[in-house]
Amino acid sequence: MIVGVIGTFLLLIVALLGRWSHSTKLAAGRSAEFRPRVSGEIKSARAKMLVAGLVVLLAWMVGAHFWLPLPLAFLNTTSAQVTAFCVEHLHQSRPVPGEYILIIEGSSVTTRGVDGAALERSLRRAGIPVTVIQLSLSGANHLERLQLLQNFADSLSSSDWKRLRESRLILGHEVQALYDRDPLLNYGNNPFTPTTLAYSNPDNLPTLLNWITGRYDLRELWNRRSELQLIATQFLYNALRISYLQLWDTANRAAPCAGFQPHPKRADFRPAGLLPIDFPPDPILSGRQAYPRVTRWNAIRDAAFRSIFKGAVRSELFFSLPGWLAYEFNYDNWWSHAHPDQLFFNGNGSQIRSRLREPGLWNDPGHLADSGAEIYTEEFAQFLRQNWPAQSG
Repeated sequence: MIVGVIGTFLLLIVALLGRWSHSTKLAAGRSAEFRPRVSGEIKSARAKMLVAGLVVLLAWMVGAHFWLPLPLAFLNTTSAQVTAFCVEHLHQSRPVPGEYILIIEGSSVTTRGVDGAALERSLRRAGIPVTVIQLSLSGANHLERLQLLQNFADSLSSSDWKRLRESRLILGHEVQALYDRDPLLNYGNNPFTPTTLAYSNPDNLPTLLNWITGRYDLRELWNRRSELQLIATQFLYNALRISYLQLWDTANRAAPCAGFQPHPKRADFRPAGLLPIDFPPDPILSGRQAYPRVTRWNAIRDAAFRSIFKGAVRSELFFSLPGWLAYEFNYDNWWSHAHPDQLFFNGNGSQIRSRLREPGLWNDPGHLADSGAEIYTEEFAQFLRQNWPAQSG
């Protein structure tokens, strides 16, 4: 199939070039008195070729949308593997009356720091009938997380959706300073790889444009024009299904992979001392760097995440993870005070930081090691037991 499609396009290009070449030679052989008329013919021929090319391109894009479904090209990405694991876990956990389903989304700090299975066991022992679905990925910016949530939703059967609507569904959002301030973070790290192309889905473009226009002004957009060019190119790459033609023959069904991927302590992480309990407050940030300004797009992002579940979300909670960086510490404390009405587990609170002071509990300055993740998950579970989200309906 791939050879046939590519061959068709090559024949079309050759035909168009041949017609243009014939028109050019014809013009060269005519006398000067006929040149104005010949010139008009050439322009008319080129206009027709342009229109024909655009029609073929449009027909290809429309047809590809219906007959070459993009997800088939990305069946074995990490995102697909995590989706497969979470759907399998949902099916393995038996629904019970009054069931809660807690969906956790996040990046690498969640992937390495939150043990969803241990969290589920702890809450169930406390009498809370909850199933924890951990949809987190290392290095995942919010666009990739949007696609991950969408993949999960698209993989649910009608009976799964019935279960979600009958349960008390809670959506848990990771709070993280660097990701919260930049919807384009990490986008250019792996260009034209299955990982990035899998979430450069044309269906996500309106959402991404909402985030970008909600976050950046014209000056900032100009400064990031190279990233915007890469975004446009990769989205077009998928719209034309070039990625589909490249990857479809090698795509295999995903082997399930858990959203929690613990890491041991890294040998080269040797801080001078223990984790500080706190840091001096940041000087008041203003202008372009002010927290309210750089996070103003977050409400649009959270609404996009909620909309994936078609009104089934009953409540939300927010959580952050600790780290060695002062900026992230101060950001979490600002977030806590700026959103007093939100249920928020501040991972940079003094109690949990005092339990995670030993360098051996860390993989690197921003990520917990497996032993640190165990402690964090215990604290998170205790917080949830004491502050279980109120439900509507």
